[in-house]
Amino acid sequence: DQVARYNLARNLIRMGHSEEGQKELAAFKKLQKEAQEEENLARARITAFRSAISKLDENKLEEAKAHLRQVLVLDPRSVAAHYNLGFVLLKQSKYDEGIEFLQKTVSLDPMNADAYFYLGVAFTKTGKLGQALEMTKRAIIINEEIATYHEKLGGIYLKLNRRKGAKRAFEKALEVDEKFLIARLRLGNLAGKEGKFETAIDHFRAAVEIDGGHAGARRLLGLAYYRNGQYDEGIREYREAVRLSPGNEVLRKILVEALIKQRKLRNAEQTIEEWIKAFPASRLAYYYFGQLYYSQGNWVEAMGRFQKAIELNGEGELDRIYGKIGDIYVNQVKLDKAITSYGKALEINPNLLEAQIAMGEIYLRSNRYEEAVAVSQKALNLDPKNSRARHTLERALIHIGKTEEGKK
Repeated sequence: DQVARYNLARNLIRMGHSEEGQKELAAFKKLQKEAQEEENLARARITAFRSAISKLDENKLEEAKAHLRQVLVLDPRSVAAHYNLGFVLLKQSKYDEGIEFLQKTVSLDPMNADAYFYLGVAFTKTGKLGQALEMTKRAIIINEEIATYHEKLGGIYLKLNRRKGAKRAFEKALEVDEKFLIARLRLGNLAGKEGKFETAIDHFRAAVEIDGGHAGARRLLGLAYYRNGQYDEGIREYREAVRLSPGNEVLRKILVEALIKQRKLRNAEQTIEEWIKAFPASRLAYYYFGQLYYSQGNWVEAMGRFQKAIELNGEGELDRIYGKIGDIYVNQVKLDKAITSYGKALEINPNLLEAQIAMGEIYLRSNRYEEAVAVSQKALNLDPKNSRARHTLERALIHIGKTEEGKK
């Protein structure tokens, strides 16, 4: 007690006990110095921690890490610094390092539910599902009123192929928070995978009621309707998803595919024209424009759209575009050109099964039996049960005199 120490020193000096008074005064000054140092240290810790949180809010993770490490130099037992440093490392996908700091957090604070939860996240990311399950359950034991904990537990159960456990966890998440969108979507997906499309529709409808502006929920509702044979309802929801997220070309693709499958060709054409208006340089849009004309047997228009797609810079579908051009050449009985086009498709994607099968059939028609055997075998390596590839292989083997192998 600094005040008591100071008063004792002063009174001893007044009473003439100078030597004893000076000793007590020195003790007082030492305590005063230690208190000042502790205060300065506390201020430095607080300043460093506040700077770390500020940088974390700005998503400047490296700077946040530096400040948090500074806090730990000043106070190696800081729970908050260990926890936040572990969280930052997880955001940087440095899961093993993050686990170390989070484990230190729970050793210092065994009731820190969030630290256990993020340990579960980190162990999930590193494929250690047993540990992920244990950590997430501990978080729930400490605080069972956090819906996200239950949803993550359900996700781990799914990875372990324990669907009943997953379903219970998602349902518990909704008990905690009936408007928890992710859990509702998860339950819908589970029902869909089990072929319970009516149940899936109910869940996705509920999700749309929670957030009518969620394009993903609309898409999933559309898919559930479609798989349940309610095609018009499915297309309606796909359209709504596109309206809500007009910059998402995948949603436009899903809508166009559904329209073409249902032979709503005029609607498909209008939708693709809107797509191209929004994305004039979209290779994907022109690919589906070609698909539309191909589905009508209009080879000339289809070829023009596919060629346009090739000219455009973009991601994906180039292998399938060349494959479709090959299909057009087959229909026009231009087999050499078809082989060339299929070859380009397979250069881009050697695993494009449709191109392998089609090339094998052309080689067979052209009496190029050895080549038919080679290509068909590649196709069967990709899909051992493919009847078209098996038929081509059998006929080609018979033609080159390997009758017994062909019969097998």
